[in-house]
Amino acid sequence: MSEPRPIRRSATAALRSALLQRNDFRCAVCGVSNDEVPLDLAYFQPLSQGGDASPENLIILCPNCHVDFDRRPREIEFTTFLVNLLTAHPAFRSVEQEPVIGSRERLRPDILAARRTAKAEERLVIECKTAVAIGTKSAGAVAHQLTRYAAHIHGARPVLAVPATLSEGQRAVIIDPAT
Repeated sequence: MSEPRPIRRSATAALRSALLQRNDFRCAVCGVSNDEVPLDLAYFQPLSQGGDASPENLIILCPNCHVDFDRRPREIEFTTFLVNLLTAHPAFRSVEQEPVIGSRERLRPDILAARRTAKAEERLVIECKTAVAIGTKSAGAVAHQLTRYAAHIHGARPVLAVPATLSEGQRAVIIDPAT
């Protein structure tokens, strides 16, 4: 009887190569090519928390998406949680995660959803950010990005979703980016 194979703790070069090929040499979140920027391996469950180097526990990301991915709570986890929540709610329909919008300019909001109200149906374009990502310097940029998204979808209401309570300064910058 043979001994069970030990769980590999770190990814091999061959595994990295196979995962790059599986993802067509592109970031799994934003789609940037490995030719444009070197891509990283990221662990869904970190090695320090008992994760392993199995293909199911690894994802290919660009450095920018990797930084977002490692934030707690991870933006991608929060976005997925919110998509599941909206999908299960009877007032929402057509909930899409990371849809591509725009014809000339390719934009990708975190969530696009339709909400039924008593009077009509309302389109929502939702950007999800962690509280760490909404510093007072970046809050204006996020508000500007939401405005750009809403401009590509006639009548859409821009929504910022944050899994935290924002400070007064952060709220002021988001509500009035000119401040």
